Amino acid sequence: MTKLSEGLEEYASEYMLSMHGWCTPEKARDLMRTVLEEKPKLVVEIGVFAGKSLFALGAAMEEIKSEGKVYGIEPWNNVACAQGYEKEDPNRMWWEGLNMGQIERAFYAVRTYLNLGERVVVLKTKSSNAVEKFRELHRAGTPIDLLHIDGNHSEEASTSDVDLFMPLVKPGGVVFMDDLNWDSTKRAQEKMLDFCGEPRVEKGEAHCYGVYKKREESEEA
Repeated sequence: MTKLSEGLEEYASEYMLSMHGWCTPEKARDLMRTVLEEKPKLVVEIGVFAGKSLFALGAAMEEIKSEGKVYGIEPWNNVACAQGYEKEDPNRMWWEGLNMGQIERAFYAVRTYLNLGERVVVLKTKSSNAVEKFRELHRAGTPIDLLHIDGNHSEEASTSDVDLFMPLVKPGGVVFMDDLNWDSTKRAQEKMLDFCGEPRVEKGEAHCYGVYKKREESEEA
């Protein structure tokens, strides 16, 4: 197992605990180790919230002195975050009542504090709008090396994220997908198997996520 530097371990075990969001220290370490091992040039995260996992990715990219960027896709918009949930769904009511402006301001304050303004770029929009940026990069010869799917968990939105972004991940690229234990992400998980083998599943008291590897072109059916 790749050993984390003192700075990365401090982020996972101490600093991020004071931030909003659900990424656990274990998952942050997993993301950071993946960056150290894979040395990606283009990292994309769908669903940033307050940045716990995005800053883990950005800090690890700094560690390897990569020339690449870490892009986060996050609308910080109540309507977009609640899209796809039924009217009485507790998830919809929670997202509709959240102070998104406060979360966004907290994100930018932490990005400044961690000195990641040059490394971490946010596209403030829905993933369905942001995808064109990565289609352009893909056409120019820069596919996504590492993708973290952790956006809207409704069946509609999570399935759309797989459909839109998986074709843009390089063969052999690594994909994290959050909350495999949610019924609403089951269809998205099924679609992931069109591109990848079975995932490594990590389960804990506060997380359940899968780590997939996109098939090499020679493995495609």
